[in-house]
Amino acid sequence: MKQGVVVSDLHMFARRSNAHEMMSQIGDLIAKSDMLVLNGDTFDFRWTTLPSVDYTIKEAVGWIDGLSKSFPNCQIQVVCGNHDCREEYLSALEDLAAKNASVSWYEHFMFMHNLLFLHGDCDTRHTKVDKFVHWSEPYETSKKVSHVLALAYDQANKTGLTGLAQRLASPPHKASKKVFSYMSETAPDILENVEHVYFGHSHVPFSNYEYNGLYFHNTGCAVSSMEFNPIHFRYEA
Repeated sequence: MKQGVVVSDLHMFARRSNAHEMMSQIGDLIAKSDMLVLNGDTFDFRWTTLPSVDYTIKEAVGWIDGLSKSFPNCQIQVVCGNHDCREEYLSALEDLAAKNASVSWYEHFMFMHNLLFLHGDCDTRHTKVDKFVHWSEPYETSKKVSHVLALAYDQANKTGLTGLAQRLASPPHKASKKVFSYMSETAPDILENVEHVYFGHSHVPFSNYEYNGLYFHNTGCAVSSMEFNPIHFRYEA
């Protein structure tokens, strides 16, 4: 059996992200793992503090490439989320994966043995793939948010207001049900073979929550006043 670790919602390059403070911890996790799953919203193009979205995409892909070279014995699996689903980024990931055999990417979800990884950005009202893509569309095309709005949102994160709202809106039962409903409609054949589901998006961490015979795990986030929750998993070679 091999060892893997999954993280999500680093929101790198956004003002609200604390990911830069966790790089040493993340490095320690990768060093002990055969696989790293970056499970969506690793980067935040809409809220980037860098000069432009294009520049941020270049930095994001460079970071993944650099990570794989620093840890050559670890496979890096990139699953996209609503904040990093832009077409330009997907194209850059495709180019990177073609040049770097240690990197693979998935637009919606990754299924491996009895393990399912997805970001979890599926609206319970819009669970079909076509509507799911439409729901994510504003993030794919939107420009950077204004500096004033970014500062206001950062303050809301620091005071814990957004964290409280997310905990009320996405407790384990509700979040797990949403993900289960989405997969039941979009890929029921895959769901039949799943035992563990790993996701993020709601920023509310938990582990081993049982729902409909499956075990759900949420990896939290690297955002101010909230909890980062990397989760280890084992898989067959």
